[in-house]
Amino acid sequence: MGVISFLRSVVLQLFLMAALVAIPMLWYDSEKSMLNLGLVFTSCGFLYVLLPWSFIPDWVPGIGKVDQGTATAILLAGVGICGLVFYGEMPVEREALDTVSPEQQTQ
Repeated sequence: MGVISFLRSVVLQLFLMAALVAIPMLWYDSEKSMLNLGLVFTSCGFLYVLLPWSFIPDWVPGIGKVDQGTATAILLAGVGICGLVFYGEMPVEREALDTVSPEQQTQ
């Protein structure tokens, strides 16, 4: 049973790592929406927390827990962005965060 359990965790690790790479490439469009950015942060942070093995092992002194803390911070930042967009405190379109265009100044 030990070998099957190990192989299952290897497959899970590879699947989650592939999802960490694929989600930002497929989902995030920098021109479209702040909601997409929040969803990418949330999903990537959540997937990293689910990984069976960390990129930095926890037994490394000083920095072993840093990657888990960073993933949790990214997860919470994504939830925060989604919440701000949902409750109307942040513009949905990213262009709304830019400065006023010359066309809008003349109106």
